Amino acid sequence: MQTSDEGDTTGVRYRNLEQGSVEIVLQEETVEGEETRHDNEIVGVIALWGPSITIDDLIDDQPEDPDPVDEGSYYFQPFPLQETVIYVKTRRFKKNAIEDFGKLQTEMGKKASRGYCTKSTITTMKEVNNRKLCSGTKRYVGYYYATIFPVYTEGTRYCFKIPSDFGKGGFSMLDGVIMKQETGSTWESDEIDLLDFCATVNAGNHVLELWGSNKCCDG
Repeated sequence: MQTSDEGDTTGVRYRNLEQGSVEIVLQEETVEGEETRHDNEIVGVIALWGPSITIDDLIDDQPEDPDPVDEGSYYFQPFPLQETVIYVKTRRFKKNAIEDFGKLQTEMGKKASRGYCTKSTITTMKEVNNRKLCSGTKRYVGYYYATIFPVYTEGTRYCFKIPSDFGKGGFSMLDGVIMKQETGSTWESDEIDLLDFCATVNAGNHVLELWGSNKCCDG
């Protein structure tokens, strides 16, 4: 489990593993109560294959008689292994994303207040703003975007186009490393390429992240 939007201790389980999909469940422990439902989180999946490990091996490894599933207590959501999804958070934030990054991280760790939200099933970056996603405000918004993408060929070069409208700074990251950053506005005279970058990456899964802050107007 790669996020912790809800603080309760949680286990990750799966069922119905197939060639292109698997169902994931987040099950809270019952030490402090019998309720086991958990909010949406990002869950990382590693697919292994080769001469000694095949999809059939993984499917055969599933329990023949798993514990009974109470659909009212468990929350199952199909997780498409072949589709990239974008994880988005918006929170109320008045400061600069670069100069006050620690405070922005702190706000992102809090539960969203009214007019802000967390979304974990976005599949396009078209009109990904606070007003559209959260039915919220266009002023004083802190943003966080993340996606995990696979690379199959060693030494592949990727160029990322990241049009953004962060009036109070922002930066793009690849695998935890800042690639481009801008303390001022990322939208200057219609030049929206200030956070674009290119990188040569190895085979495997990689994480692309984007942080930013805007006083107005939620572009």
